[in-house]
Amino acid sequence: METLDEFLPLMWIGCILAGIWVGCELGRVGATILLSIFLGPLGLLIVASLPRSAKAQARFDLDVAAARRAIENSRRPSVRPLRGPPPPAPPERRYPIQPFHLTIGAPSKPATPSAPAAPADPQAAPRRRDD
Repeated sequence: METLDEFLPLMWIGCILAGIWVGCELGRVGATILLSIFLGPLGLLIVASLPRSAKAQARFDLDVAAARRAIENSRRPSVRPLRGPPPPAPPERRYPIQPFHLTIGAPSKPATPSAPAAPADPQAAPRRRDD
């Protein structure tokens, strides 16, 4: 019984708050508050079955019409107005491909071996030993 004593007031307050929300949507806040205070969940069901007021119905119709226009506008393809021919494309630039060497730690050797460079002084060139 203790849980029922704690649950009933919370349920009644929840019904009143839900009734106020439904009443605001229907345009009948006063009737909603009275019915949900005196009848609780049954009052909430009664309020939910009430028709909308004329003012609330007009607001609802405007909301529905705005939603339909938004859906129709989203389905239409977007058409840009023509403003003449498009600007010419910029000239294509070609950059020479340069090798990329990644060195971590000691420098790496080139990928292709190159021919040994000739010494500048012919006298400084190493001589062969004659055995």
